[in-house]
Amino acid sequence: MEMNPRTRWYLRLQNVVFVVLVLALLGTVAWLGQQYNMEFDWTMNRRNSLTQDSIALLKTLDAPVQVTAYASDDETLRGAIENLVRRYQREKADVTLQFVNPDLAPEQARAAGIRFNGTLVIHYKGRREQLSSVNEATVSEAIARLSRERETWVVFMTGHGERAIDGRANFDLALLGAELRQQGFRIQASNLATNPLPDNTALLVIAGPRNEWLPSEAQVVGNYLERGGNLLWLADPEGVAPLPQLAQRLGVEIKPGVVIDATTQLVGVADPTVAVVAEYPEVEPVAGFRMMTLFPRAAALAHSASGWNVEAILRTTPNSWRETGILSGNVIPGEGDEEGPLVIGFAMERTVVDDKQQRVVVVGDQDTRRTAAAPVSSAPRGRDGREVGLHRDTRSRFLAGVGQVHDDGEGAAPTRFAGHLDVPAHE
Repeated sequence: MEMNPRTRWYLRLQNVVFVVLVLALLGTVAWLGQQYNMEFDWTMNRRNSLTQDSIALLKTLDAPVQVTAYASDDETLRGAIENLVRRYQREKADVTLQFVNPDLAPEQARAAGIRFNGTLVIHYKGRREQLSSVNEATVSEAIARLSRERETWVVFMTGHGERAIDGRANFDLALLGAELRQQGFRIQASNLATNPLPDNTALLVIAGPRNEWLPSEAQVVGNYLERGGNLLWLADPEGVAPLPQLAQRLGVEIKPGVVIDATTQLVGVADPTVAVVAEYPEVEPVAGFRMMTLFPRAAALAHSASGWNVEAILRTTPNSWRETGILSGNVIPGEGDEEGPLVIGFAMERTVVDDKQQRVVVVGDQDTRRTAAAPVSSAPRGRDGREVGLHRDTRSRFLAGVGQVHDDGEGAAPTRFAGHLDVPAHE
């Protein structure tokens, strides 16, 4: 292979963690699978009290919460844990804290699966969550997961060359699957030709099929949508299966051509077929997201959906256009080429039976395996001037988002994208 600048760029992009796909999946799972109108955002810099979202969460609990801290006798470590748990005890009297020194009780620590000093185990209604990264965000996330009792599932459609949730190729979604499981979601890969959709499917993910659907599969998906099922569709119009039946049902048009964006030159990208998204609307599931993102070979979308509330959540820059001609030499807008900004992602919502909210997200990314976050000049900044980047947890948690960092080093999780799907906790 000839290693020219364009080739090197693509190789770098291939090896970037799938930040935007994490955003799409985790953020969309949180939004698509929402069973009640409650959103958590633990990014406020409050030392001695909980955020209103954590307080609201505690008010939904109807049983005691037991916290076991496996920590050495180090006063600083135990003091930090006590201060954190005390915030919860002020709002809920039956939150209890017990310390266990793993050095003095090694068998108990081993039986509990403790590997790190300072690990918390949270118990609620016979279920447990274990945390090695401890702050208000992670504790409240764990309590939220423990409070969900009904099993629901995120189902990835397979059998047509889709991106695999457990695959190892660079275009697969194994990292996303691992993060979803770590967040407490139940995941299933399903071939609809041989297996029906589970009745408790909270979200169906269609990730770029390469082969045509069988008529029976199209009917299964159609019936699922008619019943109010939630959907994340990562459309791949360059494949042999653009799914016209699904596009028609949703009122979504995947426009021909590829998005060209001259803004790439400003961020050091030589390939003009990489679309840039620099701003996001204050709507779910992208509200608060501030990282510039790149979409190689993206497709522009349009919609004519009646009965849906449709929001454009991914929009390219004004320096972009939809190129329908041959890509060669110096590419410039031609006659008939649609000028930007262009929509490459929609969020759709409607009310169905029994006042249930149905949610669908469609992303016209022709090369989802290379979708990435761009480190532009310096670390991107959030609305408060703080850096935006990957999840601060050292355990390779790569959820992208916006978070403040307290002076004591306590990082705030991007919990807007961290998952409030009605799923059971790990047992």
